[in-house]
Amino acid sequence: FLGKKLGPYEMAMSTAALLIPMGMVLIFTAIAISTKTGLSSLNNTGTHGLSEILYAYTSACGNNGSAFAGLNANTPFYNLSTGFCMLIGRFVTIIPALAIAGSLAAKKNVPVTEMTPPPALPEAERGSFPIPSQGREQGVRSEKDF
Repeated sequence: FLGKKLGPYEMAMSTAALLIPMGMVLIFTAIAISTKTGLSSLNNTGTHGLSEILYAYTSACGNNGSAFAGLNANTPFYNLSTGFCMLIGRFVTIIPALAIAGSLAAKKNVPVTEMTPPPALPEAERGSFPIPSQGREQGVRSEKDF
């Protein structure tokens, strides 16, 4: 990527950026369904009530902040907990992104080889290089190449 090799550190940081917000969604949902104040805002019980709470926190963590109509999210408990979940979704994911940027900035460029895809190709075509087979001309693609 941009002449740099992505290593295990960059993969760990990108995984953390993906998993931390989803972990927070599950933790806040667990807190809400295990407390009396979290359950008191539900109009629907059972699995639909669980999905209303889960959607409220998922939406807040994804910076949307909507909720199903069956959940009265305008309570101090939900205002504070979804607000904190929104902060985590917005700002905690910046830390791994900055760590990846710093790590890539410190790395030296990797020389271009014949296996490096040319940067002028659109993103959709970068992964569609055919593997030349014996007995066929190079550059001719067939169904077997994909």
